[in-house]
Amino acid sequence: MTDDIWANYAIKTDELIIEVNLYHPSDLIITQSTLNSLNDSLEQILRTATNKCIPYKWSSNSYFKNKPKSLVSTHQHLKQLNQIILVLRKSNRDLNIWPSHKE
Repeated sequence: MTDDIWANYAIKTDELIIEVNLYHPSDLIITQSTLNSLNDSLEQILRTATNKCIPYKWSSNSYFKNKPKSLVSTHQHLKQLNQIILVLRKSNRDLNIWPSHKE
């Protein structure tokens, strides 16, 4: 992001804070409900400023589905190997024939 975008974001955020009167809150009593209200207002201000000032772009679902065939097949083989290892581990443990490291 460029400095201009950050400056515009800061200006827009300040404008919205002044507009909603969060710069100098009217009630100075701090309770849980006033903190929650203040937090909700601030979150809404940040979202609004972000949507108006910071550029973004949606990506399509097909972008994540296009994987090389070699990667997909390697991942499938790895999953199969892990399943075999789990089955062997369980059967070896149940039959008490787990290999020992003593030779």
